[in-house]
Amino acid sequence: MVRSRSIATLSALSLVAALGCVSSPLFAPSDGQILLSANPAAIVLDEFADPPVTTGSTVVSALIIDVNGIPQAGVTVVFTTNGGELASAPAGQAIMSMDTDDNGFVSDTLTLQLGDPTTVTVTARSGALTGTIAVEKSEVPPNQLPLAFISITPANSALLNETVIYDGTPSNDPDGDPITCYQWTIESSTSIPSPDLPCIPPNSRCEVAQGPGTSFLTRSYTAEQMIAVTLRVSDDPSIACSSGGPVESIAAFGGAVVEAYDVVCDRSAPIAGAGANQTVSLGGNAMVT
Repeated sequence: MVRSRSIATLSALSLVAALGCVSSPLFAPSDGQILLSANPAAIVLDEFADPPVTTGSTVVSALIIDVNGIPQAGVTVVFTTNGGELASAPAGQAIMSMDTDDNGFVSDTLTLQLGDPTTVTVTARSGALTGTIAVEKSEVPPNQLPLAFISITPANSALLNETVIYDGTPSNDPDGDPITCYQWTIESSTSIPSPDLPCIPPNSRCEVAQGPGTSFLTRSYTAEQMIAVTLRVSDDPSIACSSGGPVESIAAFGGAVVEAYDVVCDRSAPIAGAGANQTVSLGGNAMVT
């Protein structure tokens, strides 16, 4: 009888050895902490970049410590999120749990794309203990075209041989980008003897001046004429915009403004002076001076 019981006990032990032990997950102590961090802390997407950036990822790390601040190794952690996708929970698949390393750390990767919420919360859970972190996502808006403005001194008109200043420095970009190119086109009702660059098509009544720093021009004129001044500006850093190079096409520029201007020999029109009031009688004459 004793021998039979011994054989039965031995058989049970052999079965356990064959099947192995099934261990339960080790959870964080309820009085501990889950400290979360994200690197990078924010994600920026730009569908208008070259190439477009339509997705972005951040690594979310959890540190498990007990009440005394001691890292907890081998602790089971499950990550969840209210937006985007975690590497531990691929779309259409079950959520995978992960264990902390010898230093108490465990990490997951969050991926966000265009259209996802601007703020996504990631939660790490181990037993009754949880920790959360917010990851910010921003999307770069489409580039807004720069605005061209011209200030002319003297205003409205200039006298012969008077210095005229065409100032484009008031031009600006709504996005705050720097103006990378100024292109001036000056068209005159008379020939321009020495244009900076020939207009396209060549025109003796037209000149073009351009450059990244050509925000203003000074000119003086020896003949009366009507002038149309056009300023085009760009915020595109890829265009050459050389003062001595080829004239950039109009398509390269975002904003444009045109101002009409006169060059005159005298700003005041002649006025006839009749002197004091005159009395004229029938048959009589009066001289007006």
